[in-house]
Amino acid sequence: MIFVLLAVLFATTFSIAQGTDQPPYNPCAASHTLAAHCLDGSRTCNYYSQFACSEGYCWALGVPGNNAGIPPNGLVQNKTIEIGGVYTITQGVTFKNCLFKMRGDARINISPNDINHSLIKINFDNCDFFGCGEMWQGIVVDGTNAQNGLFFNFFNSSIEDAYIGLTLNENEVVFQPQHYFYNISRNTFRNNHIGISNLRQNGNFLNAVLVRNQFFQTANLATQVGSLAGLVLPDYPLAYAGIKYVNLNTVIGVDQHGQQNDFSCLVNGIVLDRSRVVSTNNFFHHISANGIWSTGVAAQLKSTRCRFYLTGGFGIRVEGSTLDAQLNSFAGDWEEGIHAIGGNNNEHFWITNGNTFDMSRDGWHIGIYVERPQGGLPSFIDGNTFTVKPSSNATDHVNGIRVMDFVDAATEMTISNNVMTFNGSTLVTFPMLNEGIVIGLGNSDNINVHDNHLSFGTINNSGEGIDLYSPNGQNFSTGHIVRHNDVTGISTTPDLFTNPLDACFRGFRVQGVEFCDNTADQSIEAFRFLGPCDIALRNNHINNHFVGLEIGGVGGRIGKQEGRGNEWALNSNACVQFAAIVFNSNPFQSEFVVPEGNILPWLPLNAKLDPDPSIINWFHFGNVPLVYCVPMATPLPRKLTPYEKEAVLGTSTFTGISLWDLKREVYAKLLIFPSLRPSGSPEATFFNSLSNTAMASLGNVLQQARNALTLTTAYQQTYNTYDAAVELAFANLKGYDANMDYSSPDNLTETWFAQRDYLLQQLIVNAVNETALLDTRIQQLTTGLQSALNYNTAISTAQAYESARKTIYELRISHLLGQPITQSLYQQALSLAQQGEAIVGKAASEAVSFLAPCDQKLFQLKGEGQVQSLTRGNQSSSYTTQLQIAPNPTTGLTEITLSESDGGWLVVYNISGQKVKTLSIAPETSSVTLDLEQNPNGLYWLVFSDTAGKVIGTAKISVSH
Repeated sequence: MIFVLLAVLFATTFSIAQGTDQPPYNPCAASHTLAAHCLDGSRTCNYYSQFACSEGYCWALGVPGNNAGIPPNGLVQNKTIEIGGVYTITQGVTFKNCLFKMRGDARINISPNDINHSLIKINFDNCDFFGCGEMWQGIVVDGTNAQNGLFFNFFNSSIEDAYIGLTLNENEVVFQPQHYFYNISRNTFRNNHIGISNLRQNGNFLNAVLVRNQFFQTANLATQVGSLAGLVLPDYPLAYAGIKYVNLNTVIGVDQHGQQNDFSCLVNGIVLDRSRVVSTNNFFHHISANGIWSTGVAAQLKSTRCRFYLTGGFGIRVEGSTLDAQLNSFAGDWEEGIHAIGGNNNEHFWITNGNTFDMSRDGWHIGIYVERPQGGLPSFIDGNTFTVKPSSNATDHVNGIRVMDFVDAATEMTISNNVMTFNGSTLVTFPMLNEGIVIGLGNSDNINVHDNHLSFGTINNSGEGIDLYSPNGQNFSTGHIVRHNDVTGISTTPDLFTNPLDACFRGFRVQGVEFCDNTADQSIEAFRFLGPCDIALRNNHINNHFVGLEIGGVGGRIGKQEGRGNEWALNSNACVQFAAIVFNSNPFQSEFVVPEGNILPWLPLNAKLDPDPSIINWFHFGNVPLVYCVPMATPLPRKLTPYEKEAVLGTSTFTGISLWDLKREVYAKLLIFPSLRPSGSPEATFFNSLSNTAMASLGNVLQQARNALTLTTAYQQTYNTYDAAVELAFANLKGYDANMDYSSPDNLTETWFAQRDYLLQQLIVNAVNETALLDTRIQQLTTGLQSALNYNTAISTAQAYESARKTIYELRISHLLGQPITQSLYQQALSLAQQGEAIVGKAASEAVSFLAPCDQKLFQLKGEGQVQSLTRGNQSSSYTTQLQIAPNPTTGLTEITLSESDGGWLVVYNISGQKVKTLSIAPETSSVTLDLEQNPNGLYWLVFSDTAGKVIGTAKISVSH
C-alpha cells in the first residue's frame, strides 16, 4: 500500500510540474517573486534538537509499527513525536496538543481498516507539524478500506515544510455507501509546496468543510531529501499553491463573516484542474501569479464574496473552465482582476452581480479579460463597478473590460450595466489609450453591449470609451448591438484637445454592428470609424465634441446607412467644431446622408453625399425626438457589404495584397453562406472563378473549422438540462452550509455531514452525466479541428501572403485545440507582425493577437487611421498642409520641409499603425531628412506634433524600392 501511495503522489506531482508534454512558448515568462516582506526567513523550527521527543514516541530511525503509541482509549495528548519514516494509522485516534517532528521524507499515512464496521474518527486538535529545514511528504488520507466511512477532523493545528500538507481522499465510486467527512478549520499551512490536495482524481465529490485556515510562506521551501529529491516542483523554492485539487467536486469556504480562508505570500492561492469548485469568502493578497486558477475541460468555478487585495498577478484565472463570479472585490496592485480564456467546449462566463474593481494602482492592466466562449449558454458581464486611475507610466494603458473572439459562436454575449470611472493625471501618449470596453470581434454573432455608464473625469488622460475592432478577420458576423450606453468626459478648453476622452465610440474594420440610442458627451470625437466598416447609426445623442463623426483610415467608410435620427446638439456651449469629417484617399466611398442646405459644418466641405435621398434625417440637429432605435432592434441582415460587392464586380479601389485579402474574405463568406450567391448572379460567377485556387483552399479551412465548432440543438438542450441540475445542487449546498455554526468543531457532527453528503451526491450524478456528454463533444470537436489543421498544412502556396494566411489558420486552430504555441510557431507569428500589412496583408495584424503581452506592446493592434489631421479652434476646416515631402514616392532618403514651428516630434507609422521612427524636432527647424531605405515597400503615415502632443501636421509617404 505504501508504494502504491507513493506512486500516486509522484504521478500527481509530475502533472503539477509538467502540465502538458510541451509547454507553450512564452517570451514574457519570468521567475515568480513574492512581496519583499514575505520571505523574512522565519521558520517554526531551525533544528530538530530544539524539541526533545517524548518517551515512547522517538521514531527518527526506522518505521514505527502501525498505530504505534496509541493507547486503548485512542487519546494521544501533550506528546512530542519524532517520525523518520512512514507512520501508518489504521484505527480511530485523537491527537491533542501534540508536536510532530517530521524528519526529511517522512510521512503520516492514515489508512483506516474498518474491522468493526463502524465510522472511524481521526482527530488532530491543536497539533503542530514541521520538518526543521528538510521537506517531508505530509499527511496522506487513504480511506479505501474504511467500509463504513471516515470522519477526519483537523482543527487549530499547523503544518510546515511539507511537500503536500494534507492529501485528502474522495469517494471511490459514485454511489458507494461509505461516507467521508472532513472538517479542516483554524489551521496554519506555512512554507509547504502545496497546503492541501486530493488523492484520487476520479471526478467525484470531496465532503470537506474548510474555514479560517491560513496558507502562506515566510522562508524558502525546505531542502528536498530522500524520495522527494528527484521531484521537479514548479516555482521551487517558492510555495506553489495553498490548495490544489485535481478532478473533483467540492466547496472551499463558507459565506459567513469571520470564517474566511486566507491565502498570502504564495505563487498561487487555489489551483483547480478539471474540477467543479465553489470558492466562497476566501481572501487573497501578496499572490505572485494567480489568486484562483482553474483549468480543464468540464471544469466549473464559482467565486462568491472573495477578496483580492494588496498585490498580486491575476485575481481569478480560468482556462477552458466555466466561470460564475459574483460579489467579489478586487483592489490594490494587481495585473488583472478576472482572466477567462479558452471557452471552446460549451463553457460560459457569468461575471455579474456586483463585482467591484478598484484599479487605482500602477500595476493594473485589465479589470476583466475574456475570450468569447463558444458554448450554447449565453455569457454575461453585468452589473460590475470599475474605479480606474490609469497608470502613471505614460507608455502603458488600462482597460476596464476587454473581450477577444477566436471562436465562431452564435449564442448571445451581453456586456451591460457596468459603471466605469477613469480618473488620472498623467498624459498617456499615443497609441497607449486607456479604454473602457474593448471588444476584438471575430466571426461570432450577437454581442449585446447596453446600458453601460463610462466617465473619463480628469484632464490630460487620453482614453476611448467603447471600442470595437477586428484583429482576426470579421466578415461573417452579424447581430451586434451597442445600445443605450453613455460615455462622457470633461473639458475646460473650447477646442477639447486636452479632453481626457479621445473618442466615445470607436470601430475599426467592423461589420454587422448597430449603434442605437447612445449618448456621447464631452470628447474630442463622439464616433470614430476607421477602415472599411459596415455599421448602422440610429438615434444617437451627440454633444460637446470637436468632431461628431469621423470616417477615416485606408478604405475608410461606414456603409450605406439604414439608420436615422442621430441628434447633434449644436449651440454656443456645445463646442462642436465639425459635425462630421471624412479623410482618406477617396472620401466619396463613405455612404451617408448630408441633406443639402444643412447649416452644420462638414469636412471636407465638398463631400456632401446623398446616396439615398429618401433618408432625410440621418443627421439631425435639435431636440425633436426621432425614435428610430427600438429595444432589441432586428439585427442587420447577413449580406455582402458595399466594398465586398465591389470586389465581386471588379470595381474595388483596393490593389495588391489588400485586394487579395478582400477577395479571400468574400470568397469564404460566399462559401459558408451559399444563399449569398444565387445561381447566375455576379456573386456566383465570382465564386466559381476562384475554384481550385489557394484562395479556395484557404476558404475550406475556415469552413471546416466552423463546422467543427457548431453545436447541434439536441446536444445543447441535453447539456443545458444537466448544467441546470448542477447549478441547483450547488445552490442547495450553499444554502445548507449557510445555516451552520462553525465556531466549534463539535457542531459539525457526522449527522450533519451525512446530510451534506446526500446533497453532494445529487450534484455528482448530474455532473458525471454532463461530463460524459462533454467528452463525446470534445472528441468530435478535436477530430474536426484536427482535420481542418491537417487540410491547412497540405495547402500549396506560392506567395508570401498565402503562406502567411496558412500560418494564421495554424495559430487559430491550434489555439482552439488547446495546443501550446511552440517557439518555432511563435517566431513565425512574430515575424508576420513585424513584416506588416504591406507585405503579408491582414495576417500581420491578426498575428499580433497571438503574441505574448510583452511583444504585443510593440505593435498597435488597431492601427490604421489613428493619426489625426485636424486643426485647432475655429481655424480653417481644410487639411493642414505644413509638411512637404520630396521625393515621394521614395526609394530611401526623403526630405521633409516644415513650416515655422516651435519644435516637437516627427513620428512615422506603417500602414498597421506600428511606430517605425521617431525624431525630436528642435525649434525653428525647417527641414528633416528621413532614411527609409530599410523599410519595406508600402504606404506610411508621417505625423508632426508639438511638444504638448497636439497634432499639427500629417502626410503620407510611399516607399517603393
